[in-house]
Amino acid sequence: MQSSTTKNVPHYEIMTSRYEDHVKITIIGEGKKIDIVMALPDTSKYAYVGLTGEYCNLKNIEVETSEDSNVQIPIERIAPVVSYINRLESDLPNIQIDRNRSVYTEPVSVEDGINVIFHSMSLPAAKLVWHCPYVLLYYSDDGRVDGANYREYALVKLSGENDCDTIYAENSMTNNQSSEFVDWDTWEMKNKEGVECHISFRKKKNSIELAAEDAGIIIRNTTRIKEMPKVVYFALTGDVCAITDIRIYK
Repeated sequence: MQSSTTKNVPHYEIMTSRYEDHVKITIIGEGKKIDIVMALPDTSKYAYVGLTGEYCNLKNIEVETSEDSNVQIPIERIAPVVSYINRLESDLPNIQIDRNRSVYTEPVSVEDGINVIFHSMSLPAAKLVWHCPYVLLYYSDDGRVDGANYREYALVKLSGENDCDTIYAENSMTNNQSSEFVDWDTWEMKNKEGVECHISFRKKKNSIELAAEDAGIIIRNTTRIKEMPKVVYFALTGDVCAITDIRIYK
C-alpha cells in the first residue's frame, strides 16, 4: 500500500504477508523501517489490514496483491504451531481442516458394507452448525480430489446437509434426531468437546447409500450416479474441525 509522493508529504510503503497462523507487516517511510510479526489464534480465519491515524489525511492509496512466493515477506515463527491432531492415528492419517474443504483424507474406494468410525472435534474457532466433518463422494482417474476427469457426486455434511447435486448425480437425503439430540446449541457444544462419528455405505447397481450419525443427528443419503464408473471414492473433509483415529472395516 502506498501514498502519493507529493513534496513535503511523507511517503509510506506497507507490505503485508501471511503464512498459516502468522502475519508480518513491514512499514517503510521517512528513513525508517518497522517490522511487526503477529501470531494469530489459529489458521481458520481471514486477517485484514486497515489504515487509520490521528489528525492526518491519507490520500492516493494504491494496493497491489501478489501470489508470487518470491515476492512475499519471509515470516519468522514466534509461536508454536497449534495442532489438534497430535493423537492416535489408525487406518488413515489424521487431518485438521482450518477452512472449508482445505484438507482431505487419502481416497478410499467405496465398497458395499464398508464402515468408517472416527473421532471429530470442532475447533475453538467454530461458530456455525456446518463447522463439522463432511463426506465427499467422487471419481477421478488417480483417485485424488480434483484429479484428472474429476466428478463430484455428493458432499454430505454431518450436520444434516448435502451441498452437491451435480450433472453427474442426484441425491436424496433424510435426517432425523435420536434421543441423544437435545438442541443445536448442545450439538455444537458436543462437537467442540469431541464426538465419535459412524458412517456406513451400501453400494448398488447405480447408487450408493450412505448412513451417518453425529451426536444424535442421523443421516440417510442416496446418491444416484448417472454414469457409474468402475470405482467411486470417498474422502473425509469438513470445515473448522479435526478428524482423528479413522478406522475402516467391513
